[in-house]
Amino acid sequence: MRKFLKWTGIVLLPSIAIVLAANAYFVWTTDAQLERQLAAIRAAGDPVTIAELAPKPIPPEKNANTYLRQANADVEAVDALLYSRMSDSDDKEWEESYGVWSARNPHSLMPLKLQKKVKAIFAAHPNAIPLLEKAAACPDYDAQLDYAMLVKETVDCMQPSREPRFPRLLPDVLMKIRNAARVLMCRGNLLVAEGNRDEAVRTALAIFRLSHHCRHAFGAITYLVSDTIAEIAVNCANNALQAGPISPDVRQALDAELASQERMEGIVQAIKNERAFIIELFQNLPLRNFWLISRWRWNEWESECLDELQAFLAMLNDEKSYSETVEAIRRIEAIRPQKDKIIMMGIVGMQNIHQANANAQARIRCLRILNALQTHVLLDRAVVPKLADLGLPLKTTTDPFSGEPLHIKKIPNGWLVYSVGLNLQDDGGKIDDYQTDVGVGPPPLATKPD
Repeated sequence: MRKFLKWTGIVLLPSIAIVLAANAYFVWTTDAQLERQLAAIRAAGDPVTIAELAPKPIPPEKNANTYLRQANADVEAVDALLYSRMSDSDDKEWEESYGVWSARNPHSLMPLKLQKKVKAIFAAHPNAIPLLEKAAACPDYDAQLDYAMLVKETVDCMQPSREPRFPRLLPDVLMKIRNAARVLMCRGNLLVAEGNRDEAVRTALAIFRLSHHCRHAFGAITYLVSDTIAEIAVNCANNALQAGPISPDVRQALDAELASQERMEGIVQAIKNERAFIIELFQNLPLRNFWLISRWRWNEWESECLDELQAFLAMLNDEKSYSETVEAIRRIEAIRPQKDKIIMMGIVGMQNIHQANANAQARIRCLRILNALQTHVLLDRAVVPKLADLGLPLKTTTDPFSGEPLHIKKIPNGWLVYSVGLNLQDDGGKIDDYQTDVGVGPPPLATKPD
């Protein structure tokens, strides 16, 4: 037995020493590699912790959140009334809520009976629209998040017993802006129905500015919401443009706003902010810093994740089309199986972000082309003009999905401008299906009279 123990010690102890030495080497090298990556991020002036995302203080009168907070009670009340069921026993067809009507008939004029109901709702909450317009006009936005609580919630979300989710603070902020955009969209639809198209476009401009505020609020999830709000603004402006003439100064203001929105400047910063969120998640993982095996393996995974995010940022900076970057994005998605929980909570799916960005950019470019078409070309002109003749930058007339020129069609009741969309195929201008083409077009010819 002694002999056995002796030989076991002779074999086992050196083996343990080798394993520990190898582990120490891997911990040292991966620690060094990760620290080099973090140092490069810091040197570029970018955040590596959630706490660093907190913006500098903004004077209350210049902070959009001041007015959003003041408007919140009225906005919630209006939104609830607009998107709840408004029963009208003597008119079954229009007894559905404003939300159901607008979802089914996004381009048709609001019927008269529904106009009366919507006007009564706004009359009962007169402060909602003025406060939202003040928020949109503000030069900056600070959601005034409790970043210490955000860090605590982030760590709490990573506990093994918890379901993966985003910190509760973020949905509260995003819901406030989304509801504001929906209320403004309803006002825009009402103004179009009343024939006040210029004011409807100005309302769309306010929604665009809210999307800009949201785009800079936090990270990838807020950027996705900002794209949704921008889509609401596009629909609002398109409804007004398709309904009839717009004054030249309003057209000019719309073109200037679309030129600003088209740059999608916030996405790079949103991904950088998201990277800080991911770094924080990695650093607070259970057993993340357990020295034996666990630490260097997580170091490797975090380093790989940072490399992929850097590659994604490089693609965004190069402004490549969606079709050019699909394969690179799939490589980013491929790291999900090993770190599914982190990727789901942190990255939110790079492919989804890029899709949403291309989708919003396509709609904005199509709307800008429509505005130029109505400015320079008569609707009854027999020949569809060349994009180059509209006086717009080449980038504006380029499809962000395919990298090819956007499509224009003249149909009996207006102009149809569209991108090939996510499937990268020209479906003939079928823009009411998210899986096909993306763009703007006129309302259907046949609508139900009041």
